[in-house]
Amino acid sequence: MLTAGACLAAASALAQSWKPERPVEIIIGTSAGGPQDRTGRTIQKILQDLKFVPTPITVVNKPGGGGAVGLAYLAQHAGDGHYLMNCGAGSPHPKA
Repeated sequence: MLTAGACLAAASALAQSWKPERPVEIIIGTSAGGPQDRTGRTIQKILQDLKFVPTPITVVNKPGGGGAVGLAYLAQHAGDGHYLMNCGAGSPHPKA
């Protein structure tokens, strides 16, 4: 949960300068129900409950390849701040 706290602190700072124009997706590179999924859904709930993001936020699970499927999906939206990904410590970096 320390990671979620750090993400929320960063989100608070970013929320002051970035306002999404359409729904935001939090991409999870694992199946629903696991630790990354629960963390992503917790972040989604907090961001919506505290109204840090004025548009809908959805959690999208893209399991497979140790996170590679999720990273490939994220890469299709490079530079678009409406797509975020929650990665575990062992996940490959998108630029790796």
